[in-house]
Amino acid sequence: MNKERKFLKFHSHQTKGVQYFVVLDNLDHFTVLERNLSFKTLIKSHSDQTTQSQPQITSFLRQGSALIFTRQNKVEFLHVAEGRLGPVTCSSSHEVQLTYAQTDYQSSVFVYAVAPAQGHIYVFRTSNLLNTPVPVTCSLET
Repeated sequence: MNKERKFLKFHSHQTKGVQYFVVLDNLDHFTVLERNLSFKTLIKSHSDQTTQSQPQITSFLRQGSALIFTRQNKVEFLHVAEGRLGPVTCSSSHEVQLTYAQTDYQSSVFVYAVAPAQGHIYVFRTSNLLNTPVPVTCSLET
């Protein structure tokens, strides 16, 4: 089944002095372009075995040096310079639909995620996002 690719969201991103453009499409793929708009890489946000009729990513944001996206009950991170997803996923461990995530700029350790249908805000403790754009740890605060 071939679906027509449509671009949905776009962010510019700078890592170590190099500027990239990151585009999210309706197939939940991230296309990374160099500053001169040449193709760098395509990052799939899910495995090839996943069959989905609708995009699953509900938000895609640039937060400081990190690119964050939400899907279902998870907050995930893009490692743009390396062209891959971050190694750690923050999971609410509940069946909720997270629609937005935001880092705490004062501490750079907390990520807040909103599940509006349930009226909940989830707080995740991560490794310091100032030191690395992609966390190496993430746990749900209780």
